[in-house]
Amino acid sequence: MNRCLFIVLLGFAVACGKPPAPPENKKSAPTIVTRSSGEVTFRDSLVFDKETGKLFTGLLRDVAALGAGLKAEIYFKDGRRHGLSKEWHDNGFKSLEGEWEEGLPKGEITVWTTDGLLKTTTTYDSRGNVTSRKTVPSEKLQSKVDAAVDKRDAMDKTVWKGELQAQEYETKFIELWDELRGAEKPWQVIKNFSFGKISYPEFEPEKQLSWGVRQARSSMEMRTVKWQEWLEQIKRWKVSGWRLEESEWHQESFIPKHDGFPVSLFKAVVHLYDKTSERRVIYRGRLRVLWGDDYVPVEIVVENLERLSRAGEVPFRVKNVFDLTIDDPKSQDLRNQSGPSIFPTPLVVQDLNKDGLPEVILGGSGLLYWNRGNFQFEKSQLISGHFHRFKAGVLGDFNGDQQVDWFSIGSVDRSPLSPVLFPGKTDGSGFFSEAIISRRTSGPIEFPQCITSGDVDGDGDLDVFVAQYKTPYGGGQMPTPYYDANDGFPSVLLLNDGTGRFVEATVDAGLGEKQFRRTYSASFVDWDKDGDLDLMVVSDFAGIDLYLNDGKGKFTDITSHLGKERYSFGMSHSLADFNEDGFLDIYMVGMGSTTARRLASLGLGKKGFEHLDAAPDMGYGNRLLLGNAKGRFKQASYNDQLARTGWSWGCTPWDF
Repeated sequence: MNRCLFIVLLGFAVACGKPPAPPENKKSAPTIVTRSSGEVTFRDSLVFDKETGKLFTGLLRDVAALGAGLKAEIYFKDGRRHGLSKEWHDNGFKSLEGEWEEGLPKGEITVWTTDGLLKTTTTYDSRGNVTSRKTVPSEKLQSKVDAAVDKRDAMDKTVWKGELQAQEYETKFIELWDELRGAEKPWQVIKNFSFGKISYPEFEPEKQLSWGVRQARSSMEMRTVKWQEWLEQIKRWKVSGWRLEESEWHQESFIPKHDGFPVSLFKAVVHLYDKTSERRVIYRGRLRVLWGDDYVPVEIVVENLERLSRAGEVPFRVKNVFDLTIDDPKSQDLRNQSGPSIFPTPLVVQDLNKDGLPEVILGGSGLLYWNRGNFQFEKSQLISGHFHRFKAGVLGDFNGDQQVDWFSIGSVDRSPLSPVLFPGKTDGSGFFSEAIISRRTSGPIEFPQCITSGDVDGDGDLDVFVAQYKTPYGGGQMPTPYYDANDGFPSVLLLNDGTGRFVEATVDAGLGEKQFRRTYSASFVDWDKDGDLDLMVVSDFAGIDLYLNDGKGKFTDITSHLGKERYSFGMSHSLADFNEDGFLDIYMVGMGSTTARRLASLGLGKKGFEHLDAAPDMGYGNRLLLGNAKGRFKQASYNDQLARTGWSWGCTPWDF
């Protein structure tokens, strides 16, 4: 008992030794009113509380459907954003975060893309004006990049070891190529390119071709000279007046070791010009290079050499140049481009005023050049009194008044990109400024690349197919798969009601499955001769797609009959009966890839990535597809002669 009493008294003493604390004046924190979007109204850029009818002050908090996370947490004061704001995409990734003060953004506001891979931070001053904006990879994207780089480094040491070695040797000729392109004295560059010896063939007698072109092919007789003797030959060419105009050097294959030497096979093209005689010569051939130490060729053997020569006047000369850095109404936009690129295209050429002289339209710059004869052009605005930049366009009578109209994808009065029609004037003097605007398509119009028009449903008016491109790699996105990508912006088929107004019918017409190609060109054309317009589409990271029309605007995909001949990094195309058999043929322009062909020759690839077998077909180059009586196509047997034109963007058939 005494022990218990001691503990009680000790506790009492400690307590008594400390003055009692004054009673706390507790003030309860103000209650924050929380509402959802359905419990407020938006009026005149202000938010009102439905329950009180007053300007809303509190937290606007929205939850995603089925409770799958937050959609928004936004603080308001007197109907305006005030305080912290956070928003989320439907997939749960954060979309926005930042502070507002009395309705104005304050400091840094960060916005994330839907996939969470990019973030844009915009800085505002005290008045809500933008002072800076910067887009950078998010932490999520950076971690992906770091992992991909680590994986690439590991593969470079194993799977791609042979290709990296090939690139190291290729650098010698790439440096030569670059120096020649910028050299004022190209022969000096050639002289500085040292090697042990070179062997090259003599030529067989020349053959006369059309347009005064003479052709000579290499014979079996070879001549071998050492480098010092080669320098004397270069000196003779220079003294005789020949100038090296341009050249190309592509390493097509590589063998890491052959008879003790690494060996490369290069494809080379050299253009020479003699001003005195107006003679031009093109040399084409292959160089088999045996490499020694320090990436210096021990021996170069020239194979399959061809010489094409022509003397006399040049068939084509430049007669006029449209300088858009001067002509464009907002030329500063072209000089200081930031963000989406501004292009002068579409380029459309047609006689609008029926005087026998074709006018030139550059829709991207909103310009119409009237042809006054003798290659003299008068500049005017495409749409009089209004400046518009059009992403794509086509001419035709779309509203049935017998006048040529301008159909395009454009923005009128800062509206989103939509199908617009500017009717043609009856006197052929241009187009009315009042546009007929069709309602927007179901998918976003971001980068319309081409438009083709024709009556596809047989009702007597012109319909249109609008195809879009999507720039690869930006924002961390990759065309997937690279040989059959269908992950771009949607292409759309628009049916005309006869008045120049259009309704989308893409899916109903059977064109929905490959709607998201990254397309560069398309055409309506009747290739099976049944009286209706079929459709062909040429796309990057895919190639060609062919569709047959049943005459009522319903399309059937027949692409599969082409097999591997459909593949291409497709750009443009042209249509003509090239072999004169009475059936329409297709010439598709596609990027040729020396690297893809070299990888195939090296037999390199990674297990599980057998789809890389498509790389040589994708990088093959241009394809001439010959048509037949059944409306089907087969690549020409002589296509190799037409396949390699570098990275070409356009072509046209012309009997010049």
